[in-house]
Amino acid sequence: MALDYLSARFRNVLKVSAPAPTALSQDEPDVLEYLRPFFSDPKALMNGMAASNTIISGSRALEFFRPGSCTVDSDWDFYIPNNKDCAKVMLLALEESGVEFEDVFEPLRQLLASPTVRTLHVSRQFIYRVNWSMELTKDGIQGEAKLRQLVTDACKAPVVDDVFSDSPPAPAYVKVGNSQLIIHSKPPTDRSIKMLHCGDNQYGQNINIITGHTTQDGRHTKVQLISCHRHSPIELVMAFYGSHIQCFISAYGAAHLYHRLTMSNTAYYWAENMCAKYRPAALAGKAKYETRGFTFEPYPSTTKGAVILRGLGIEAYDGAKVIVFDFPFSLAIREDLHAVRKQAFQSLKWLETAQTTRAVPDARVRVEWQKWLAKESKSRDTRPHVNAHSDIHTYVMLRGMDEKRLRDRMLLF
Repeated sequence: MALDYLSARFRNVLKVSAPAPTALSQDEPDVLEYLRPFFSDPKALMNGMAASNTIISGSRALEFFRPGSCTVDSDWDFYIPNNKDCAKVMLLALEESGVEFEDVFEPLRQLLASPTVRTLHVSRQFIYRVNWSMELTKDGIQGEAKLRQLVTDACKAPVVDDVFSDSPPAPAYVKVGNSQLIIHSKPPTDRSIKMLHCGDNQYGQNINIITGHTTQDGRHTKVQLISCHRHSPIELVMAFYGSHIQCFISAYGAAHLYHRLTMSNTAYYWAENMCAKYRPAALAGKAKYETRGFTFEPYPSTTKGAVILRGLGIEAYDGAKVIVFDFPFSLAIREDLHAVRKQAFQSLKWLETAQTTRAVPDARVRVEWQKWLAKESKSRDTRPHVNAHSDIHTYVMLRGMDEKRLRDRMLLF
């Protein structure tokens, strides 16, 4: 996938040779060595993660803290802020590191080519994913015509725009409206015909996913670039169904929020967390980790009903593990922004109950973040536009962005 909108200058930023990140203790795992077997340029990858404020989470992050927690088939899940500029930066960084992204139309092609398909319904989730992906590539709006032609060719008949007309000339047809491309199919008259769905993800249309793979000795390992419409990457980690996978690797360091519990092969199941509410996926994940030696224990009865403040910077809580990387982030972002974001990483806090965990902003970091925003607004003679989350999870939208400003358009955490 060609990413022509990013200049050669920023490509060079990703590839600048830099010292390896180091942990506070020499006994800690080396993040570059951990990434190197799968990504050809882990330094470029880390620079891209710094520039886009991306984190790695899931089983691959867990493996960093507890070796043996994933398998050779485990995905690499990269969580990015809900912003296309951040996605573009991270797509480029992954491509520079050897990731090949897949054709977003391939699932649709497979369904259309299947001899068993009688009636086809393509879900809106797939369309959102296609649109989001096309906007990040050079295809742009040409992807709409591409999708129309794909359906037309498969149907061997013209595609019409009327929704559920009485006698469409094809079993599938397209409607375009409100900048979203929606594909419908004629409702089957025979109720025994099973509707086939394409493109659904386990969390619904709240999540955008672009899929690719790395290759090692001829074997593909799946890579997913994940963005949530309503939540920051850290908020998603807090919404996971189990404490064992509430960990992440960022460009600032790595953290496991329940490390001590996890190292005893034990986890809590957060039944009210967002990801746990998608029960089939959550229960499948729970069963998967049980086969890997984990036991899900009941939440301690002594603290049931309580709301507990946890945090990486709270001395009274020693259940977490933090590895801070010493890395020259000036290659990717400015030092003042790096300092605020690193403080946010080290001061991460959350609320815990028997059923759920929720990220909460740190008051001191909020003050520093607001100071940074004020300075940016004054120095650039523009007013920052902020979304509904007016805290440290806020994404700062600045007008008239040049390339340097693009690198500074980040979620804090």
